[in-house]
Amino acid sequence: MHTPATTAPLDMSPDAVEARIRDAAIAEAATIDVGFVNSFRQIQARVQANAAAKGFWFEGQTRNKAEMIALMHSELSEALEAIRHGNPADKHCPEFDNLSIELADTVIRIMDFAQGFNLPVAEAIVAKTLFNATRPLMHGGKAF
Repeated sequence: MHTPATTAPLDMSPDAVEARIRDAAIAEAATIDVGFVNSFRQIQARVQANAAAKGFWFEGQTRNKAEMIALMHSELSEALEAIRHGNPADKHCPEFDNLSIELADTVIRIMDFAQGFNLPVAEAIVAKTLFNATRPLMHGGKAF
């Protein structure tokens, strides 16, 4: 498989350079999308099965979506606290820094939510990544 080069001749316009980078990103993404979606779905199912086994889901139960989103947010707040405290090793998984673990906890909660409510989050990640490749530099007029 050939992936287009992302380097550009010096005489290319900025728009042409941006188009070349975008096209290369799209071509590369297309080769990994299926594997990503399948792997994400498998892990997502495992995450949700574990949550059910630990008593967080019951047969026929509908969880409170707003509460679950608030818990996702709480994991991000814990990630911020990890930074504020110098990002020490995690207490439960000391081979990882605390920031990485809190971000992992956020993704785990998102996966649990997606599986529990049958949301195509893996596919949405791929679609959004492809869309973002088409956006101009610093789109939206925001500073960050």
